[in-house]
Amino acid sequence: MKSRVSFIYFDVGGVFLDWVQGFKNAAAKYNISVTEIDVVVKKHWSGVVRGGETDSYMRELASLVRLPEPYPEVADFWTDFHTPLPATHAFATELSKRFRLGIITNAQKNDFHFAMRKRLIPALTWDVVVDSSVVGVVKPEARIYEIAEEKAGVCPEELLFIDDIPEHIEAVKARGWQGVVFDTNDVNGSIAKIKSLLE
Repeated sequence: MKSRVSFIYFDVGGVFLDWVQGFKNAAAKYNISVTEIDVVVKKHWSGVVRGGETDSYMRELASLVRLPEPYPEVADFWTDFHTPLPATHAFATELSKRFRLGIITNAQKNDFHFAMRKRLIPALTWDVVVDSSVVGVVKPEARIYEIAEEKAGVCPEELLFIDDIPEHIEAVKARGWQGVVFDTNDVNGSIAKIKSLLE
């Protein structure tokens, strides 16, 4: 049976960029452990992805890595370390010729801006961007998907979401969307799954 998909939403981290490798890159540069970075990130993450202030987060990171003032924006700092996943970029560009495309991301302030500028996200004209730091709600909360539905303007069964977190995909499937769990460690296999669904 042919899929009824007319609008595809992508997550960013784990789909277009490898944030786990980004942590490893930062740890290697500053000669610290990924665990040390993770402690700081987890302390601040739930606030900053809802649009909270990032200054205290950046100050704590700067202290950890011994970074002198003036400090960059935290989004600028992190996006220097993340690595793009080129196959997914090429795939999204191909899909943009046939489908409307959007982003749903749990992100801190200006993450999307810096990721686009540094080519960590495909250089496309995205039809919709639902950024948690702007809308104040996060995946897998129902409201962020309601916003995405409103902005896409299509029936839930015509929406496809691609995300690396199974809980996020379960949440959209409960709303009648289609969904694919993306495996950052098997990019080509994940793309093949999406192609199979769309064919």
